[in-house]
Amino acid sequence: MERRFLWMLLWGAGAVLAQLPPACTPFPNGCLYNPGPPQPTAGSTATVSYRDAVGQTRTLEVFVRVPLTAQGALPVVLWSHDGEGTTDSKSVLTAWSESTAKAGYLTVSIAHTPRTEDEKTRFCAAAAIPEENCPYLNLLMLDAPNDLKRVLDWLEELNQSGPAEIRGRIDLRRIALAGHGEGANAGISLAGARRLLTAADAAKPNDFTDPRPAVFIGLSPQGPQQAGFFDSEVGRPTTSWTAIERPVLGITSAGDNTCLATGACAIGDSPSRRRIPFEAMPRGNKYELFLKTVEVSHDMLGSLDTAACASQGIAPATCANVANWLQATVLAFLDAQLRGVASARAWLQGDLIQPASANTAEWRKK
Repeated sequence: MERRFLWMLLWGAGAVLAQLPPACTPFPNGCLYNPGPPQPTAGSTATVSYRDAVGQTRTLEVFVRVPLTAQGALPVVLWSHDGEGTTDSKSVLTAWSESTAKAGYLTVSIAHTPRTEDEKTRFCAAAAIPEENCPYLNLLMLDAPNDLKRVLDWLEELNQSGPAEIRGRIDLRRIALAGHGEGANAGISLAGARRLLTAADAAKPNDFTDPRPAVFIGLSPQGPQQAGFFDSEVGRPTTSWTAIERPVLGITSAGDNTCLATGACAIGDSPSRRRIPFEAMPRGNKYELFLKTVEVSHDMLGSLDTAACASQGIAPATCANVANWLQATVLAFLDAQLRGVASARAWLQGDLIQPASANTAEWRKK
């Protein structure tokens, strides 16, 4: 009789626990996803060259961070920056690059080399870009997707005949393209986003699709009417993002506004338009993190620089929290999609960034 009573008591306790929201129970750090202790890493610089579409030799510098204690074949994250180019790969999205490397990902930070004025003029002429438009064109829009393709080629070469410590250890089936601003645009182009960069007809747009990357992360992506992206119209139901079938995570905020020109947005983009790509993509492994605060700037999304954030008069604790929210979301997405980590999948599907951020975050998935 006592045993039966004890069994009923335990069963009842289990039933009560089962009714509790799963929420943060497995995530003791304020409900934030944690991939585990940071791994030690080592880094080195390399150069990658190729002949571009108009026959010019283009050389890129990349900085490779290798997690030293990771076992077996390594999943990969390629980071691509915003702006019009740089030659210092070690400084490309440094905080993000170190974060993914310490989480066990072979991390490649790409410096998209800027064009000289002479190179730009010759490129525009060869690509049939009107001379009057050339001075205002950010060639990174065209260069970055092709740069990413060449770095993917280089990773294949490295895996085949590179240094002994890395040869054969690059898992070419588990590659993520991640970027900020124009770098996000480059990655989503390889995911299948069509763009009007040199093409004038949305029925025959520029297509940079590459089947090799498995997943994509876009910090501060741009919407239609910017950077060659287009929306639907009468007689043409497709948008730039209609053909994207692979997993994508987009991240933006209420403060992610880079519009230039009074009364318009001729350069940059606004927070509301940065959310359109998520809406336009087909369903299936698509996620969006939107921080509902103007205290998170475009630069903060790319740099994770808490000191620069605090210098704008924002509470240091808020800046630190934002950096933690962003990193937790990106690492959970990578671990869920590239490693199949059950706790990462549960964190994403449970919308746990919302309680973790005291509902500062809006989380959408489809």
